[in-house]
Amino acid sequence: RLLALDKLTGEPMWWAAPGGDPNDPTCYATPVVAVIGGRRLLIAPNGDGQVYGMDARTGERVWNFLLSKRGLNSTPVVEGNRVYVGQSEENPDTTEMGSVVCIDGSKTGDLTQSGLLWRVDGLELGFSSPAIANGRLYVVDNGANLYALDAEGKLDPSFGEGGSVSMAALGLEGFSLRSLASLSGGGVVAAGA
Repeated sequence: RLLALDKLTGEPMWWAAPGGDPNDPTCYATPVVAVIGGRRLLIAPNGDGQVYGMDARTGERVWNFLLSKRGLNSTPVVEGNRVYVGQSEENPDTTEMGSVVCIDGSKTGDLTQSGLLWRVDGLELGFSSPAIANGRLYVVDNGANLYALDAEGKLDPSFGEGGSVSMAALGLEGFSLRSLASLSGGGVVAAGA
């Protein structure tokens, strides 16, 4: 469930339970607020495996996207109308584990098919959130490998070896990447170990 509070009074503005019963009782993803198509949306991954785009002022569900058979733990990142989010559980339509998707957040309704711009299966992105810089989407898998994808969801071969870099290659053997952040003013991506 989600709760919006008035920032001046602390009074509840709305409560929302946008999805069904959660498949996982915990969901570690943090919702993000973004203006898409002139509408302020709260974009919230949920314990039922769906990502919800909700009107931030009313809590009304604008769209949903089924991403996983299990709960989601990765916080999405938004650029323009594009919503990027990953997961490391079983995909809803295959037995392959993990995927990263790019969703057109300007649409309404069930976007599982109609709003999917691209999807890359097999990347288990269960905990770290993606980051965007210089036209690339950076993601870290559960094995601490950093990947760069282009705007069409293809691994960027000019990054590392075939689109990925391991912690050992960065001189950080024994460390695992836990987070990424896109830093403004220069297109820098910072990684936290």
